[in-house]
Amino acid sequence: MAPPQRSNGGAPRVLVVDDEEWAAKEVSEILARLLPCKAEATTNPAEACGNARSYDLIVTDLVMPGRDGLALLAEIKTLAPTCEVVVVTVAPQVSTAIAAMRLGAVDYVKREAGEEWLAVLVASARHALRRRPSLRAPGYHREHILEFFFDRIATRVKVGVAGQFPPGVALEYLVKLLLDSCTGFNASLMRHKTIDEELDVVCLNNSSHPFWVKQETVIVVECKDRGSRRPGANERGRLEQKIRNREGRATAGIFVSTNGFASTFHVRRIATPVPGGPPPLIIPIDETELSDWVDAPDRLEWLSSRAIAEVLT
Repeated sequence: MAPPQRSNGGAPRVLVVDDEEWAAKEVSEILARLLPCKAEATTNPAEACGNARSYDLIVTDLVMPGRDGLALLAEIKTLAPTCEVVVVTVAPQVSTAIAAMRLGAVDYVKREAGEEWLAVLVASARHALRRRPSLRAPGYHREHILEFFFDRIATRVKVGVAGQFPPGVALEYLVKLLLDSCTGFNASLMRHKTIDEELDVVCLNNSSHPFWVKQETVIVVECKDRGSRRPGANERGRLEQKIRNREGRATAGIFVSTNGFASTFHVRRIATPVPGGPPPLIIPIDETELSDWVDAPDRLEWLSSRAIAEVLT
């Protein structure tokens, strides 16, 4: 039997993977009823991998015998990079949420008793399906990206609240989505730690925009959410050093803050001459500007204008 064909302008295909058959069927029936999609259920992760290219969205349980949800997520993203994945778990942990986002999950949802969590899952699935390549435009998903992330950024949340990431992860993922919606950018790395440093987001620059053609291939991004308590006075120096550590590959960085402490960061300091050339370009973006970036019809043009303004200041 030939595998099902992925949707092409018609109803998107969704697969729900859970080792408990009743749970997989229940979720698939709810998604099929509440969303414009064709939803199916399976208890076999291997089936999900084998047919990953046939689906627009796969919803997977985290804990399953033989192959857990994170392993399945990694395989799906290798076999079908444009297939979106939502991870569901009854026992959410910050470590697994971060791991899921690093691997490319669009959301990480806590399953619990009652129907409230299902509303969160439906919203996540709706957002994921709107991100399909066939629906993307220069400002793709601009009408729902802020709605989707607002409650994850605007308030501090406790680990385990249904459907919410830790605020820091949410902000980094929002910035990743914004960069990915800029033509020629690819935010390929999140929360990368080494012995010497931690990188929040790394964006590859292959843009044909006149401003970015003059920059190097790597853009280093630093994010500070509302829960951050460290003062901002030294953040510029830290980010500049991270850029210099990539000598010959990076000349620009972006600093995004939603906690208001970036005022000290935004004040341009007199650069101390550094061997090897001028100080890196730093583009600070505060909470108001972040909203403007979300709403911009052309996000690359908005960011470019912000960068040029910083150069001319």
